[in-house]
Amino acid sequence: MTATIRKLSPSLALSDETADLRKTEDHSLHVLGGAGSFAFALINQSQNKYVALESYNLQNIYSSEVLTQTLEQIIKDHPLLKNKYSTVTFAYDDHRSTLVPEALFDADNLNAYIGFNHSVGTDDLILSDSLKNTEARNVFLFPASLREMLQKYHPRVKLRHHSSALLESMAVLYKNESKPKLVIHISLTHFEIIFFEGKHLRFYNTFRHQTSEDFIYYLLFVCEQLKLNPETLELVLIGEVEKNSTLYSMLYKYVRNVRFGERPEAFTYCHPMNTIPRHFYCNLFSQQLFS
Repeated sequence: MTATIRKLSPSLALSDETADLRKTEDHSLHVLGGAGSFAFALINQSQNKYVALESYNLQNIYSSEVLTQTLEQIIKDHPLLKNKYSTVTFAYDDHRSTLVPEALFDADNLNAYIGFNHSVGTDDLILSDSLKNTEARNVFLFPASLREMLQKYHPRVKLRHHSSALLESMAVLYKNESKPKLVIHISLTHFEIIFFEGKHLRFYNTFRHQTSEDFIYYLLFVCEQLKLNPETLELVLIGEVEKNSTLYSMLYKYVRNVRFGERPEAFTYCHPMNTIPRHFYCNLFSQQLFS
């Protein structure tokens, strides 16, 4: 059955007023999409500058088919998403992934790796990203129908998992720091907990959450398992979470040393992007480091 998809308007739309976005052959398009949201950013390669950012809130996405239809409607309605680019990446925002140490990785065992934790559906492809800085492979599920649709508009699109660029950028950022870091990345329906000791990734997992109580329960459980003291722990928070949110207020009751992270410093950002918190869209902006 084909769902009726109404035209969607962005919840956020920022762009460089001085940029000519009709000519994008020397730009890269980075897209982030999943069941709860869709966002894209354009970076001018010659200037190393992000010049456009848009975000959409998605509702009632109950299957990969509906997700594909919804995203195709957005692409059809938006001229920028049909332009030609030097590179195009699509990072799939989904909790179904698993890390495998590079030394143990065997491409013939993809089904076993992902099947240990997640069910593989009839529309699922099993893909993997190579994470050089963490010496691991990120094995993940990607809807075949979504890939087919994306390749209609961008035949050479690179398919990624959203956490791959996030993990790689965090590994580079903290490689020279001796003090352990616990990083939490917040999405609408799930969040990632990443724990680094210096340059070594010690823990990574994704947790589903509906309430701030869910969030705190999983965080304290991880701290207990890793033998981390919430009173002395240094916690870095990134993603679309505000300081005045219920989640942040509850977090601060249990963890005293909380700070917000920063988007990648390797790039410049057009002036309108300074109107949003600097810890927003880290997993989207980090795609350029991984493309």
